[in-house]
Amino acid sequence: MRRYALKKLGQGVWILLGLVTVVFFLFDVLPGDPARMMLGQREDSEQLAQIRLKYGFDLPLHKRYAAYLNDLSPISVYDRSGPRMWTPELQGGYPLHRGSTRVWVVKLPYLRTSYHQANRSVGSILAAVFPNTLVLATAALLIACAFGLGMGIVSALKPHTASDRFFVLFGS
Repeated sequence: MRRYALKKLGQGVWILLGLVTVVFFLFDVLPGDPARMMLGQREDSEQLAQIRLKYGFDLPLHKRYAAYLNDLSPISVYDRSGPRMWTPELQGGYPLHRGSTRVWVVKLPYLRTSYHQANRSVGSILAAVFPNTLVLATAALLIACAFGLGMGIVSALKPHTASDRFFVLFGS
């Protein structure tokens, strides 16, 4: 039983990693520049360079992907100085080890800042819409259970052939 649970947990980790990878690369191949979206109409080349440096858009693709996984990971490694350093106010968490150039941190996933809603974290946006999502998901589950239970009762009644079940459900 333990082996089965560990196997399923391992499969879940691979599925989650695949999903995170697809989401990252999907946003990378979409047209448009996130730095330009964040600045809107008031852009100039200096501000654009600062935004790209701050959010890591100036990095090669593999380094941006590694930084993305680092931000999502519960145990992360950050620089002690520079534009991509760890700050408890921004990423949260508690330091495990402080080296001379890097700090190891235990934290919740850091979902970064929204490109469309300036200076709002993705976590706060998700927290704002979560109650409505929960209501919608609960309503959908109740409707699906009621419909599925009703269909199960109808299918359990006689007649037993497939063509007879069709006529019980749809008449004629």
